[in-house]
Amino acid sequence: MAVDATSPLKIYLFSGAGTYGVTFKVLEASHIQAQLIRPDGTIVGLVNGTDYSVTILPAGAGANIVVTTEAYASGGTIEIRRVIPVTQATSWANGGSLDMPLLTAVFDKLTMILQQMQVYMEGEAAESFWRGDWATGTSYLVKDIVVLPSTGDWYRCLTAHTSGTWATDLAAGKWVLYLAIGEATSAAATATGAADTAVGAAAAAAEDAAEAAASAATAVNAPGTNATSNSSITPATGEKTLTLAQTGKAFVVGMHVVAAQTSNPASNFMHGIITAFTPSTGAMTVDVDFVSSAAEAANDWSVMLSAPLPAVVPVGYGQSWVWPDVGARTVTGTYQNDTGQAIQIAIAVVAPESAGYATVYIGPSATATENVAVVYNYLVTPPESGLFVLIVPDGHYYAVRVTGGVTLNTFSELRRVA
Repeated sequence: MAVDATSPLKIYLFSGAGTYGVTFKVLEASHIQAQLIRPDGTIVGLVNGTDYSVTILPAGAGANIVVTTEAYASGGTIEIRRVIPVTQATSWANGGSLDMPLLTAVFDKLTMILQQMQVYMEGEAAESFWRGDWATGTSYLVKDIVVLPSTGDWYRCLTAHTSGTWATDLAAGKWVLYLAIGEATSAAATATGAADTAVGAAAAAAEDAAEAAASAATAVNAPGTNATSNSSITPATGEKTLTLAQTGKAFVVGMHVVAAQTSNPASNFMHGIITAFTPSTGAMTVDVDFVSSAAEAANDWSVMLSAPLPAVVPVGYGQSWVWPDVGARTVTGTYQNDTGQAIQIAIAVVAPESAGYATVYIGPSATATENVAVVYNYLVTPPESGLFVLIVPDGHYYAVRVTGGVTLNTFSELRRVA
């Protein structure tokens, strides 16, 4: 079944209890998350099974989300999104038949995971949700902004969770410093107090307070971990140096960032960790560990804070299907996956005249076919055709060999395209 809807996110004006439909495909009711954004900007996370129920519509037509609670008054918006666990529970036995409906379902799931990752990446540049003072025992969502009462500093939520102890949550990577405005607020308060107690220095104290307030307002209106850059860069792994157009930003060494082309953010971006940064000049060095499939030179970049990449980048992320042939693949060559992440290969063979075998080899060595593990061996008889769909780990070699009248029809790869 095709995945027609391109976004796994739907936002409605909230009119109280009732039905709110989505047209994007939903695999399981547990994949739906909903939250209310009230007119004053506060967010209420709704609980599936308590505040709302989900009915999946047939033929991939979407789902109906029925808000059952009467506790929330109309007003503001309701945000409904599909969040699919990034897992793969399906496997095929060697020599077994290929279940096309199951294969289609797996591809659908990969497409939907890529859609939600795209929404997340684009959402990093969007306005965050203000939650006020941080409090324990509170449900927080990704992009929520809180102020830590003890310091006055602002923090951004990286992982949806119910808060416990601040120090523990911060150490677990659930929060990242967003704006360090505690010192500016303290300076403004000190200046105001000095004006009240020192009549002779009232004018100077008032000027200091005004400057501190202006600094605080500037920090609020220009978030410390969002910036732009006009540096000309071609995305690639390794160290990249750029200069931010704004100085005095709150980036620090060790933060993970995404630099996305402002005019093409969904297709041209790079992710990495800051290894050097000078706030006064905006000079920043990023050790890039992942680039999008486009990887095109550009000089309009939006630089923003990001969560770290998972330890293993999933198959399909930043990849595209390349076919019907990848670099003139043949039945006599042995090829290496040197893309930096696992790839998926799809090989079609045919037996137009006489029967024969088609064998696929995958393994860590390329010295000879015999040193590469046999992962699939298939007897093909006229007029039959065969299809192999297999995963090749990063750095491994792969080859296809045929005997008898069997020939190679197409050879496709799901991989990053330079």
